[in-house]
Amino acid sequence: MRRDVTVFREEGVFAAWPAGGFCRSWGSEILVSFTTAVHQDKPRGHTFDRESKTGVTLARSLDGGLTWSSENSPIADPAPGNGRHPEMLKDFEGRIDFTDGDLVLCFAMSGTRNDDFSWWFYSPDRGHSWNGPFRIPQMEGFSASLNMRTQYIVENSDEILVFGTCQRSNGTEGRTFCARMSQGGRKMEFLSFVGDELPVTDECYEIMPQARRRKDGSIVCITRRFDSRNRFHYFTLCQYISRDNGRSFEFDRYAAEHYGGNPGSLEILGDGTWVLVYGYRRRPYGIRLRYSEDEGRNWSREIILRDDGGCGDLGYPRSALRADGSEIVCYYFNYGRNDMRHIQASVFDSAFLREAAGAGGDAVPVIQFAGITPKEII
Repeated sequence: MRRDVTVFREEGVFAAWPAGGFCRSWGSEILVSFTTAVHQDKPRGHTFDRESKTGVTLARSLDGGLTWSSENSPIADPAPGNGRHPEMLKDFEGRIDFTDGDLVLCFAMSGTRNDDFSWWFYSPDRGHSWNGPFRIPQMEGFSASLNMRTQYIVENSDEILVFGTCQRSNGTEGRTFCARMSQGGRKMEFLSFVGDELPVTDECYEIMPQARRRKDGSIVCITRRFDSRNRFHYFTLCQYISRDNGRSFEFDRYAAEHYGGNPGSLEILGDGTWVLVYGYRRRPYGIRLRYSEDEGRNWSREIILRDDGGCGDLGYPRSALRADGSEIVCYYFNYGRNDMRHIQASVFDSAFLREAAGAGGDAVPVIQFAGITPKEII
């Protein structure tokens, strides 16, 4: 089973980047966040007016992702454009039960420069009301500025493991870390970086982690990596393993290669199948995935979920589990260079994955990116 649906599309509105927020599910109810701005035609890059105010929009489905309605939200930048974040953000003094099934956490950021800030909101009632923005607690021995782009694993009622993005030693975005948020949200402890720091140039980075825990307790973390030094591995989704609950990570393998650059979304289906979905920013543009039946120890061949995109400005998926154990993955999409960027979703189950992997038609040859410069990649 598989099906594609439109989540949000509005004339004159640029809608993108679900991976920067969250996608949560409660049976047949699903909530996803994404960024919206004023659309502006452009010959390349992201088609929005950078002088316009961006915001966070929510879309909610009550039927497992088949139909959607949009909602405004207060989880926007508290001080857009003026740099007054230190005085606008407040310390969190309450206590969250991280195991509360109706809880939604949202980590956000003002940008990726060295003077930008990150913060967090939370909703106790499935995104109908929000509290925040709160200052992210200072971590002892950790001085890098945060560009969160975050995913987390619930440990217990008081603690979560937070996987986020931070700045490198030269003040540019480009490194991934693991931390423990404890005391119900009042404390953060830095645990480790995920991977070594890449050369501090604008043409190398490792950001936007996704993590899941295996049954043996180890943690798999997959990062979005760009390394301009290696012409055969410009863009990769790098897989790391931690066997000490996030205090150290070792490189394991490339989970995906040669795909044009995009974060992955890692989800576990009801039958235990792991699925890694990512945008494909090379021709034919679209959405692709790999799946694993052994918790990421081996990955399937690459499966084409969509190949009808108009240009490479698409992807950034976020996934959730539906009531029947199938997956819904939300992403931004386009049908042409200046088509409205909008949010779509695909619903599929493990039967679709195995049929697609066995069909042979979706086998994708290895593409070598020799001769392609970073400036040619969106």
